[in-house]
This record gives sequence, C-alpha cells and structure tokens, in this order.
Amino acid sequence: MSEGEPSAFQNMSETASNAYSSVADSISNLKDSVSSSMSEYSSPTSLGEASSDFLQSNSIIARIAFIFFVIILFNILLRLGIFLLNYFSKSNTNPYLIQGLVDGGKAIMIKQDPRDDNSVPLLRSNNQPTGIECTWSVWLFINAVGTTGTTGTVAADNSKYHHIFHKGTNSYGGDGISTLSNGPGVYLSYNQDPTIHIIMDTVVQNTPAIVDINNIPLKKWFNLLIRIQNTSLDVYINGVISAHVIMDNVPKQNYYDVFVCDQGGFDGSLSNLRYYASALNIFSINAIVSAGPNLTPSTSPAVGASNASRSAKYGSSYLASTWYTSRL
Repeated sequence: MSEGEPSAFQNMSETASNAYSSVADSISNLKDSVSSSMSEYSSPTSLGEASSDFLQSNSIIARIAFIFFVIILFNILLRLGIFLLNYFSKSNTNPYLIQGLVDGGKAIMIKQDPRDDNSVPLLRSNNQPTGIECTWSVWLFINAVGTTGTTGTVAADNSKYHHIFHKGTNSYGGDGISTLSNGPGVYLSYNQDPTIHIIMDTVVQNTPAIVDINNIPLKKWFNLLIRIQNTSLDVYINGVISAHVIMDNVPKQNYYDVFVCDQGGFDGSLSNLRYYASALNIFSINAIVSAGPNLTPSTSPAVGASNASRSAKYGSSYLASTWYTSRL
C-alpha cells in the first residue's frame, strides 16, 4: 500500500466526522430554538403582555358595542314610554255621552272641560285624509206628539222645536233652537207630523246644513245616526240611509258642552248617545243597529240620580218596510 492511501482514508473519516458533527449541531440548535420559543411563550411575563394587548383591543370594541346597545335600549324605552303616556292620558275617541236609558224630559248637561271629573271630552276630527270626520248615534223612543216632559203634559206651543240634544251653548231662541252653536243640533218638531230636525253649523256663519226626517214612528225604538265626512252629511234611521246632503261649506265643530233633553225635552226616552271621532262604515253602523238600545237606566256621571222612564215598557225597534220605501 502506498504512503498516500492512509492519508485518503484519514481524510474521508474526517469528512464524515465533520458532516455528522454539523448535522448534530444543526439539530441541537433547532432543538434549543424551539425550546427557547416555548419557554418564552409560556413565560408569565410574556403571557401577561400578550393578554394585556388582547384585552385592551377587546375592551375598546366592547365599549363601542355597549354604547350602541344603550342607545338602542334607550330608544326602545323612550318609544314605549311615549306610547304608554299617550294611552293613559288621551281621551276616548268613541265615548258614550249617555250610556243606558234616560227619560226624554230630564235635562242633562255633559261638560267638555277635562278638568271636571264628570266631563266627557270629545276629540275633534283632525288631519283626516278625507277631511273632517265624525259620527253621532242615539236611540230614541217617542211616546206621543204634542206633549213634553216626564209627565207627558201637553206642550204649550207645538210650533216650537223640542230639544233632543245639541253641542253648543244653552242659549235658545223663541223656536226652541240653540241660537249660537249647533255642532250638531237635533230637535223634534210636532208642527205637522213627528219630524227630526237636524242642524249642522259650517265655517261660514249663518249657513248651516239643515235636514228634516219626517214621519218618525211613535212608540217604537229607532236608531238615529248622523255621519259627517268632509262636506257630506248622511242621516241613517236603523242603519238605512234616509238623507244625504252635500254642504256648501266645511262643517264646524266646537268646544262647547253637550246638552240633552233641555228646555223640557220631549215625551219619550233616549238611550246610548255616543260620539265617534271618525265616519263609521256600514258594517259598524249595522253593528250598532243589531245591538239595539240599552234599556238599563243610565248610571253615567252626568245623568245623576234615578231616571226611570215611562216608555221602557213600550214597543220594539221594528219598523215596517214601507217606512223606508216611502222615502225613495
């Protein structure tokens, strides 16, 4: 073997040894690096710093979200509070002025001052798409013509109108009609035959709409309903339209009190005088007629003491079909 051969083997051995050492060093360095990273991650100091940054960023988001939540909740509670306040403080839009039966000769005043415990404030029509709207409904029973008052005594002057109800002042002319305001006014005429005389003021002074419904039945309950929508005035008897008038001017509502059976009233009875702050449709009108009059003596605050009626024992709400067809 030549002298160079041992040197070659020696070089190969050294090369292999160096390669092994290099690989071992690399593995050792990688192990140390991973171990160092894990140690740093698991270190309480490092973990605290990372958590602090994370929590700080989350705290800002949480605060913004909380503010939005409070704003939304406040808006909901505000709307709910306004709704409840309106619900408990506003007047009934469809109140009974008289609920139950009263005698036609008993004078009643229904105040409109909301400060009065016995008042029944009526809400005026406001900003309706079709203009002013309201409806008045009352059940009437007329005993006889030419008499008035609770005792049925002969009227002093049959040329005068007998008061059923009106909304206005209690100042009357020689004919028995309110001189200042009728919004509306309903009277009974005995001059020829029993006639319902209806007056509705308009915004132009001394130009009221006037409707007469004649041949009113005696000793029978019937429903009188006055429906106003814009400049249209419709009168229904037992749910059947009996008169339709187009007013020349806009109807005028007022803030005055409501007077019922004033100035001696009429010989008969009245039941369920009610106001609606809208123009009722035909279904609502028929529902009123189907329900019929309330024959229980009224306990409404404005009525006061007992008002037993002589006419409660009479008749029904039936009207012959000829009464309606004769008006066509």
